[in-house]
Amino acid sequence: MAPRTGLPRAVRRLLAFSTAVALVTTVVVAVPAGKHLVHAAGVAQTVYEVVFYLGAFSMIGVIVMRARSAREGRTGWLLLSLGPVSFLCGSTVFQTLAAGQPSPNLADLFFLAVYPLTFAGLVLLFRRQAGRTPAALWLDGLVGGLGVGSLGARYVLQPVMHVGPGSAAAVTTTLAYPVCDLVLLIMIVSMIGILRHDAGPQWFFLLAGYVVLAGTDSVFLIQTSLGTYETPSLLDHGWQVAFMLVAYAGWNRPGRGQSKRNVSSLSVVPVASALAATVVLVDSTGTTQPLPTLLAAGTVVLTLVRLAVTIRETTRLAHTDRLARTDELTGLANRRAFYERARVLSSEHAATGAQHAVLLVDLDRFKEVNDSFGHLVGDDLLRLVGPRLAAQCGPGDLIARLGGDEFGIVVTGSLDGETVAARLTRSLEQPFVLRDLTVQISASVGIAHFPEDGTDGATLLQRADVAMYVAKRTRTGWRAYDAAEDPNSPERLYLLDALRGVLADGGRGLELHYQPKLGLGDGRLTGVEALVRWRHPQLGLLPPAAFLPLMEEYGLSRQLTEVVLREGVAQCARWRAQGLHMPVAVNLPPALCSDPALPSYVREVLDAHRLPATFLELEITEEFLLGDLDGARRVLRELSDLGVRVSIDDFGTGYSSLAYLRDLPVVQLKLDRTFVTGMEDDTTTAALVRSTVSLSHSLGLEMVAEGVETAAALDLLREVGCDQAQGFHIGRPVPAAEITEWLLAGGDADEESKTA
Repeated sequence: MAPRTGLPRAVRRLLAFSTAVALVTTVVVAVPAGKHLVHAAGVAQTVYEVVFYLGAFSMIGVIVMRARSAREGRTGWLLLSLGPVSFLCGSTVFQTLAAGQPSPNLADLFFLAVYPLTFAGLVLLFRRQAGRTPAALWLDGLVGGLGVGSLGARYVLQPVMHVGPGSAAAVTTTLAYPVCDLVLLIMIVSMIGILRHDAGPQWFFLLAGYVVLAGTDSVFLIQTSLGTYETPSLLDHGWQVAFMLVAYAGWNRPGRGQSKRNVSSLSVVPVASALAATVVLVDSTGTTQPLPTLLAAGTVVLTLVRLAVTIRETTRLAHTDRLARTDELTGLANRRAFYERARVLSSEHAATGAQHAVLLVDLDRFKEVNDSFGHLVGDDLLRLVGPRLAAQCGPGDLIARLGGDEFGIVVTGSLDGETVAARLTRSLEQPFVLRDLTVQISASVGIAHFPEDGTDGATLLQRADVAMYVAKRTRTGWRAYDAAEDPNSPERLYLLDALRGVLADGGRGLELHYQPKLGLGDGRLTGVEALVRWRHPQLGLLPPAAFLPLMEEYGLSRQLTEVVLREGVAQCARWRAQGLHMPVAVNLPPALCSDPALPSYVREVLDAHRLPATFLELEITEEFLLGDLDGARRVLRELSDLGVRVSIDDFGTGYSSLAYLRDLPVVQLKLDRTFVTGMEDDTTTAALVRSTVSLSHSLGLEMVAEGVETAAALDLLREVGCDQAQGFHIGRPVPAAEITEWLLAGGDADEESKTA
């Protein structure tokens, strides 16, 4: 029962001294020879009493030092220290001034003063530690205290009640001690029952000390009533041990303070107390003393009250738990319930072997509903979505609103994820009628399968989110997760890291292939388009589609464009030095169209290779209209002023507008391959191509057709007056060396197209 470590030196010495004194004096009176010596020799008795009192005051000093060192609870410990002081004063008066006097006397005043001082000190310590305490814990404490009280009243207090003859005042005074001891024990047990695991060693030392005090008082009353008490005796050391335990309590841990304590279930304290009270009630049948019976009955009644509180708290917690897992607006499960359900998929899969899936449903155009009709209509729409989803899912599936217009579904029934997703998208396309309005929306659904795509809720939801955005971008309604489409997949991240290394090394590993463009008027090559390839050391030659999306997503387009510009201009300069006048076209990402530093960089590259700007053509897509249009207009005009030719690539598939054709320095339009591929068999498409060529010529622009893969398509383009063409029928993209070799050999363009 050593106190906590790290005590001040003075405290350690006082504790050691008081403990040693208690042991020595106890041994002296326990040994018959020592007890006889104390009784026979006055000097020995005086020495004994001096040593006894020194030990007692050492214990009091330990408690006082605890009060002085305490930041909180100082007053409580001071009051607890005054209890032993009052007891020692009463003991001194009893042995000197009040010796042989009947009760009540002056000594009783000091003895009885111990209890209010102790009560007040304990209350202050308890209030500091317990703070705000639920009613259920107060009931636990009261039940525990009354249960202990009923046991004490039946088996300790009741035998003491027969104190023999005497005046009413004497009998009352004599009974005050065991009653106060009983109340004190009830009080401490109640406090420990309330604090539970927060009580700490401190409170159990206090309980032990006052149990010893109550037991010693009870034996003292029995001995005094029988006339067998004498001093010094071992009984005197019972009070000494009691206050020594209080001193030890002061320097032990007080517990963890006001932690969160569960009150929704019955603790051991009221259950054990109710059993003890039942024993007392049975054993007290036929006795004349009502106190044990009253205390036991009170214990049983309060236990029943505590049971009622437990039922109420359990019901309330169940309701709160349900609310904590329910979306307030729709009544569906919320994100927390969704994750909890997804967390047990592993055990369900192991038990049944069924294939499960997680679906993420995002409503398309929901923002338009909110903006057009207000948030109240939007909320009504969200409430109607839940029943639509539930009607298309299986009975074992969980539907949750994750937030905003996103819903999550854990599919665990007989239907597979793809079937549920297809049914959901069709159902949500049906009109919703709300507030006299008919609203029509659609949804994009992403699917992640367990365990193929993940084994925990967070991973499955993240991958379903990736698939959902692919479905939204491609407008396919629903999409199952594909690692190749995941920007966060390990393969893509590995590719990104390698790509960054290539760019940091000046583009080593990147190479340009050149696709020829054919003049349809004279059948001669009019230029080439530079197309980048990546020769990966493990994956081989990668096409642009394998890495260009990564470039755009992670902001590497500028670095790549600089590499392509440098190499394309350098190759064009080499051809020119060989007498081959072959203009080069380079694709320009939309983000760079408004970059004010681009014209100066292009000028530096051209000057470094002494190449006229007319040999360079920059192809841009109509996506630049989504960015800084004014900035793009300035940059493109500066490039045009240098002599660089600007061409619109993939014309007809983007945000076409005659305004930018009028305002921008564009010299050429490149008709997208989707028009060229279908013009042979579709008269409408052929008419669109004819009108587009006519439009470009009326604006003074050249027209280039992409994707020419057949001789019939090439002939049709000649008929409608298209200026140039490129495609696999004319020539595939090949390294510069192959085109150089063919040009130096004086090859004919038509013959080249036949062998391409």
